[in-house]
Amino acid sequence: MEDRLAHDPLAPRLARVVECDSADAQYEYVLRGLGVAWLPWSMVHADCQSGRLARAGDERMQVRFDVRMYRPKRRLSPWAEALWATLARQ
Repeated sequence: MEDRLAHDPLAPRLARVVECDSADAQYEYVLRGLGVAWLPWSMVHADCQSGRLARAGDERMQVRFDVRMYRPKRRLSPWAEALWATLARQ
């Protein structure tokens, strides 16, 4: 977030209060009004639709990224193998 805001001269200067890697924890902090966070749209969509949360910033603040899956070379459980086969087809 700091990198993104540092390049925008109109962005407010924020003070880091807490830093965590858990999207669930960040979500709770945001719901409690303790700050802002980049969170997956799938996590906050319903809250944004209901007005409980609002997007901070405009389209420039959206972050697109790729999700890559990795697996060991050894055989996995039948369920995991089926999931992997489904994902590989997409």
